[in-house]
Amino acid sequence: MSNSLLASCPVAIEHLDARLADAATQRAFGGFAILLLDLDHFKIFSDEMGPGAANAALKIYSGRIDNALRDTDFFAKLGDDKYLVVVPQISDVDTVTLVTNKLIETIARPITVGGLEKQITVSIGVSFFPEHGDDRQSLVSCAEQALATAKRHGRNRATIYSDSLRIAG
Repeated sequence: MSNSLLASCPVAIEHLDARLADAATQRAFGGFAILLLDLDHFKIFSDEMGPGAANAALKIYSGRIDNALRDTDFFAKLGDDKYLVVVPQISDVDTVTLVTNKLIETIARPITVGGLEKQITVSIGVSFFPEHGDDRQSLVSCAEQALATAKRHGRNRATIYSDSLRIAG
């Protein structure tokens, strides 16, 4: 995902690179967090409901993500069911946990598409600048490893990167 999926979203690359270019200021404000979101089992939903319903659902989920974030936060859709969120001026576990819990709860609320009520959950991987890296590739790679761990441990959860994930992942 680091190279190919992020490359498919130039605006995400530009935003992340702008944050990194301002590294000294970011350190002064406590850094920032990168969140990779992946809608759990969305392919199954898409296959069951069809592409029209899947697109309608993605619009709903994108709106929910946008509404759950602050005006200063940034998010971009990276692929069919994947999103990047950059949360500035945040570098502590407690605060990012509040953000990820809000996203998990917001996404998990049922939606009605094509006359049917459906529920999707989300898995989230988190990394922090500068703790987990000072370049785009390192930060995204750490968030990907955390995301993979969240999925392995049952989905519908957020995992914050730690060095132990590198060994386990």
